[in-house]
This record gives sequence, structure tokens and C-alpha cells, in this order.
Amino acid sequence: MSNIDKKTTSKIGRPKKWTNKKIEALACDMLEFFEVNKESFQLIEWCIAADVSKQRVKEFKDTNTIFSDAYKKTKMILEARVVNMAQTSRNPAFGIFNLKCNYGYVDKQVIEQKTEVTVKGSFAEAIKEIGDVK
Repeated sequence: MSNIDKKTTSKIGRPKKWTNKKIEALACDMLEFFEVNKESFQLIEWCIAADVSKQRVKEFKDTNTIFSDAYKKTKMILEARVVNMAQTSRNPAFGIFNLKCNYGYVDKQVIEQKTEVTVKGSFAEAIKEIGDVK
């Protein structure tokens, strides 16, 4: 490269659409949206209102700590609303289904058990200890 200064080459190109300030403003907007809209149960409602895709939300959650914290708090708020709705509604099927699909709830407790058997020595010695097997 000839006489091009490195400082000028770093500024070439289109500026970023999503800066950290904009992402952090979106985080505040997300929390405010769910504080105002008490009847909202899904994050997708905010995505539509804010004109942000679910994939972009996942990207922001993975890259920006402030947005990640706001996202976690929002998910807790929504989970609490769904639990409350499942407990108080006439037909709690939607709430139960939503909790299972989106929040990891299960009907039964699943217990995994792993056992390991170690035999030392030869097979013949093990048979002698057990006794005659017929």
C-alpha cells in the first residue's frame, strides 16, 4: 500500500447500524415495554414492536452484557407471568404448554443413574469368589 494512512483506512466503509449505545437503549426499551404491557407473555411481541429480529436479539444477548442482563430479567418477568396465568386461569393448558416449551418445565422429575462395575483380576478369580455357577 502506498501513502494511505492506517487511521483513515479504519474509518472506511459503512458505519455500524447497531452500536453499543443503540443496543443498550434497546435493552432499556425492552424492559420498559414489558413494564407497560402487563398482558404480554412473549418476547416476540417486543421484537415486532421494536422491529428487531429474534436472531438479532440472540446476537445482542451473546455480545452485550447490559442487553444480556436485561434479556434475562425480561425472561424471568415473562416466566412469572406465565406461571401466574397457568395457576389462575380457567384453562391452564396454554400456560403449562408455554412453560414446558420455553422455560424447561417437565411433568415428571427425570433421574439419571449411572453405575460402574469394575472387576479386578481375571475372570477365573471372579468365578472362584462367587462360587460355582451352573
